[in-house]
Amino acid sequence: MTIPSNQEINQLTREAIMTAMTQLLTNKSIDKISVTELTQRAGVSRMAYYRNYDSMTAIFQDICNQLFYRILADGEAFILGGDWRHFWLHLFTFLYENQQEVKIVLGNEMQSYFVLNYLNAAFSEDYPEASTRYNIRAMIGLAFNVMTEWVTNEF
Repeated sequence: MTIPSNQEINQLTREAIMTAMTQLLTNKSIDKISVTELTQRAGVSRMAYYRNYDSMTAIFQDICNQLFYRILADGEAFILGGDWRHFWLHLFTFLYENQQEVKIVLGNEMQSYFVLNYLNAAFSEDYPEASTRYNIRAMIGLAFNVMTEWVTNEF
């Protein structure tokens, strides 16, 4: 029998916390979820929570990271190849096929605002030229508004 390492235990704890957060977000907004409620749902102690996360927002950011990683895993080739038509098709196909998860992430105005800020930070911070940053933010705003409208209208 192999004893799991601390790193493996922390990863399992983080996964349990993210799963619990996702479950709770189906009925509540992130600002209405307490640490106690989350840790009980995840089956972990408060200390395990605080060892792995410093806030509810950090958990939500990990959930977003996983979602966007999955989108970009297959879509990155389209972006790098400049094939925007196929990227947009891939993106909206992904959103449609993962409706429940997307609805949870974009569940309310506060969470949507977090996602928009997350996208802006992830994609436009590394460009020193203002015109490039403005163009990227324009594309993010366009995509974000179309996505949220599509989600709001049940795909």
